[in-house]
Amino acid sequence: MNWQIDCMNCCKRFTDRWLNERKKIVIIYEDLWRNVTVEVTMKLKKYAAVVLALTVGVGCLFGGCGFMNKDAKLIDINDGKDSITLGYGNFVAKYNQALYDQTYRSVYGDDMWSQDLSGQGNTFEEDVKDSALEQIEVQYLSKLHAKDYKVSLTSTDKKKIKSAVTSFMSGNDKDAIKQMGATKEYVQQMLTLETYSYRVQKAIEAQVDTSVTDNEAAQTTFSYTLFSTNSSEKDADGNAIVLSTGDIAAIKAKADAVAASSDFDAEVTNQGGKVESYSFTTSEAAGDDTSFDASVIEVAKKLSDGQVSDVITVDGEGYYVLRMDKTYDADATATKKTELAKQKGTDYYQSVVDGWKKDITWTVDKKVWKKVTFDDLFESVKTTDSSKTTAK
Repeated sequence: MNWQIDCMNCCKRFTDRWLNERKKIVIIYEDLWRNVTVEVTMKLKKYAAVVLALTVGVGCLFGGCGFMNKDAKLIDINDGKDSITLGYGNFVAKYNQALYDQTYRSVYGDDMWSQDLSGQGNTFEEDVKDSALEQIEVQYLSKLHAKDYKVSLTSTDKKKIKSAVTSFMSGNDKDAIKQMGATKEYVQQMLTLETYSYRVQKAIEAQVDTSVTDNEAAQTTFSYTLFSTNSSEKDADGNAIVLSTGDIAAIKAKADAVAASSDFDAEVTNQGGKVESYSFTTSEAAGDDTSFDASVIEVAKKLSDGQVSDVITVDGEGYYVLRMDKTYDADATATKKTELAKQKGTDYYQSVVDGWKKDITWTVDKKVWKKVTFDDLFESVKTTDSSKTTAK
C-alpha cells in the first residue's frame, strides 16, 4: 500500500471518529486531587497534554491579543437567572486550541484552523469552538446536579486546585497567559467545574449495567494487502495522472500472484506490497463497518482460518487480497468487550446530560462569540530543564 493510501485511510479514520466524537471532546482532570494532571480525551487517542502544576507554557506565534470585554455576557441561562461570561468562554476555547496546536499543527499545518477537517462544511476552529461551548454547558449542568449524586469537593480538593492554579499562572509564559485569556479565577473555575464533571460522570456511569457478552464483542481478524490503482504521480498542473490499461493490468497481476501464493506474507513483500491486519465485529453486517468497502468484509466473513481470498476489486481503490487469521480472535474480543462496556457507560451518561439540557434554556450570543478566534497559534518549546512554550 503506497503512502498516499495510508494517508487517505488515516484521514478517513480521523474524520469518522471526529464526526462521531466531536461533541464529546472534554478535558478530564483525572486524579486532579493527587497529581494535578490534565488528560485530554480526543478522537484518535489520549494525550497527556498539559500538566498544570508543571512548567508547560503556551505562547503566541503571530500577532497580538486584541481587546476583549471579558465581562460581556456570552451565554444567557434560564432567561437571565444565570450567565457565563465571554472571558471564561474565551479561556476554555483558547485552552483547547493550545492543546490542539501542540498535537495536530505538525500534521495539518499552520492553517489547520481554517480547514474543514470534519468534512461537514465547518472550519476546524468552528468545530472546536462548538465543542468548547458543549464542554461549558456540561460543566454547568454537572455542578448543578452534583448533589443528586452526592458529589462534592473536600477541603483537600480545594487546596489541590488552589495549588494547581498558582503553578499554572507562574509556570507559563506571560504572553501565553495573556493570549489564552487565563486568570487565576478562570483557571480555578475550570479546574473546579471539570472536577465536578468528572466525578458526576463516573457516578452516573456506575448506575448502568455495562456487562458485554462474548457474542456482542466477538472479533474476526484478517490480514490484507491493497494494490492501489490510484496513481501517486501528478502532471505539471498538479493533477493525478490516470493509469493506463497496461498499468492497471500490471497492478492486477501483482494481486493475482499474492492470491495464488502459498506464502501470503512473503509474496506480498515480493510484489512490493504491505501486509496489514484488521479486526471487525463478527455479528455485524458487512455494511456496518465503514473502514472498508462492504465487499471486502463480505468476503472476509466467508473465509476460514488460514484461507486466502481471491482478488477483490474495489472501484476507486484497487485490488485487495485477504488472509483470514482468526475467525474468533480472543484477544481482540477482550479488547472490544472493554470498549463496548465503556461505551455503554458513556451512552447512558450522555442520555442523562441530554435530559438535563431540556430542563434549562441556554442561549449563546453568537455576535459576542465571534470575538473568539484562533488567529494566533501556540507551540511548545523544550528548554534544558522543562518543556515550555514561549511567544515568538
